[in-house]
Amino acid sequence: MAGEDFSQRASHDRLSAITDGVYAVALTLLALEIVVPSANSIHSSAQLNNYMVNNLLPQLSLYLISFIILSNFWASTNAIPMYKKVDNTILTINLAILALVVLIPFSTSFVLSFYHYSQSVIIFSLIILLVGLLYLILYIYLFKENLVKERIYKFIEPHKRIMLIELSIPPVLALISIILALFNPLAGMYVYVIVLFATMIKKIAKRFIKN
Repeated sequence: MAGEDFSQRASHDRLSAITDGVYAVALTLLALEIVVPSANSIHSSAQLNNYMVNNLLPQLSLYLISFIILSNFWASTNAIPMYKKVDNTILTINLAILALVVLIPFSTSFVLSFYHYSQSVIIFSLIILLVGLLYLILYIYLFKENLVKERIYKFIEPHKRIMLIELSIPPVLALISIILALFNPLAGMYVYVIVLFATMIKKIAKRFIKN
């Protein structure tokens, strides 16, 4: 029994370690995608201002969007310690998620280079959609198979439906983005901007209400 407990702790620790490592790499790669112009290409303050407005600002905006999305997905990995065990299904779903997460920096760069083409936004949103769906499937599986530790489940059970609804938001948002991108690529990206801005306003408002 003690050996089995140790084995499960080791499985949890290994899954947490690789998950945190992949997210750390993905978040770092996002920053590396921000391009700094060579000194030889900028010869005046006006040229630098033009670069900042037309190139740097869009890069930083998309970086912020991708960073927040990745951070929210990473927050979902806090569920790992609540698993009773790490079975093959849980492991497969988590590895599939990580395989997609490492593609988010690529899709971010792809949008920056081809933002005026629908395909770039669709690829970006498709990755977000798949990651969101996999997290939703993971939680549904955990609840259905009773794989959440009892001492934790009794606290989250009253909020289970709310958790699943919140997990449904990213894939729904991504699906809306894909549909809009078919008609207007920028509209597909504006969906994320509007929702993230609204979320920030909501959090700030809650803090003011509490105070």
